[in-house]
Amino acid sequence: MRREAPGSQRLEAFSDGVMAIIVTITVFGLRPPDTADLPALLQIWPKFATYAASFVFVAIVWVNHHSLVQSARVISTATLWSNIMMMFTMSFIPFATAYLSAHIRSPLPVAIYNGLFLSCLLWFSVLSASIARHRPREDEVSRQRDRQAARKNLIGMGLHLIAIPLAFVSTWTSLAIVIAVSAFFAWPARWPAAVRGGEPAPS
Repeated sequence: MRREAPGSQRLEAFSDGVMAIIVTITVFGLRPPDTADLPALLQIWPKFATYAASFVFVAIVWVNHHSLVQSARVISTATLWSNIMMMFTMSFIPFATAYLSAHIRSPLPVAIYNGLFLSCLLWFSVLSASIARHRPREDEVSRQRDRQAARKNLIGMGLHLIAIPLAFVSTWTSLAIVIAVSAFFAWPARWPAAVRGGEPAPS
């Protein structure tokens, strides 16, 4: 049986609840057109596109968050607070999604959307570091995996950081970076079985 760090179930339950509420509130931004014809439906494509992008982002965070927390040996106070701050940042996704869908060709909403994703990734990196801090010193394989994950987080944050000013030059290129970074994190890191009490990490 896999050993779970004390407190990990409560942390995951809280986070799962917050992310479920975020998705629910975000979908409320989808409103049917005033008329039942195809041109009217096509006019609201930004709402569908931004909702899909935000939903996928939350889903990717959920998958990576699950993989990370399941690898934890200790749930420290620092881990709890960094997780809370990440959830706080993610709670602005419904607003950022609605703002972007209403002004998808304007640079400021695109920059704010990128900035929000950057903030979420920043706090995820802090959460990752707080969990990695409690790896056993002799567990070099897990520490190597932690270093690889940290580099991946830095790459993602760097791309979002570039995309923020880029939004004022090319909104579509900036939005393309959002999609690219999400795809980059679609597959979470896999920690070795030793960290997970002998049970292989989920693929």
